[in-house]
Amino acid sequence: LHDRFAFNNSSFLWAALCEHWPWGLGRAAAGVEILFFFSLARAVPACVRVARLSAVRTRDIFDAFSLVPLLVVIMEDFRYDGPLSPDLLLFPLGLVVVSELLGYLADPSPARAFAVLLLSACGVAVKLSFAGAALGAWAVVLAAGRHRRATWIWAAVVVVAVGGVWCLRSVMLSGWPVY
Repeated sequence: LHDRFAFNNSSFLWAALCEHWPWGLGRAAAGVEILFFFSLARAVPACVRVARLSAVRTRDIFDAFSLVPLLVVIMEDFRYDGPLSPDLLLFPLGLVVVSELLGYLADPSPARAFAVLLLSACGVAVKLSFAGAALGAWAVVLAAGRHRRATWIWAAVVVVAVGGVWCLRSVMLSGWPVY
């Protein structure tokens, strides 16, 4: 039995997926760069909305202020030529979770609740140290929603889907079924 494979985070599977299949980007860091691109795609339009003072929401202000740390981490990431770090994946994912949570608090809907719950669960699958932030986001979503029944149903779906796949992957990689 190999416990290091079992308790390893899923960021390396994401890196392998982006490196080889289906587009073959050829770099393990491409997975990190894709997440940073989507985070920038949220931050830049938010900066424009804040600068124009047109329909500014709390979420836009957060996204606008997240642009500078995103750019600093991106510049450091391109200078860094070491092994892939799950922390680099968690940084943009954490920013998106907070942004979606702010959007949910402004407009609670089951779709926004699902986004927060799913992204938080994915953050835990990337690195277990994200569990505190994820539990906080889950507590806010489950306590603050108008659609409590739908939110609890989505929470159960996310736990079964993401948690189940992550646990199954861990069991398979440990070698336990073969043992």
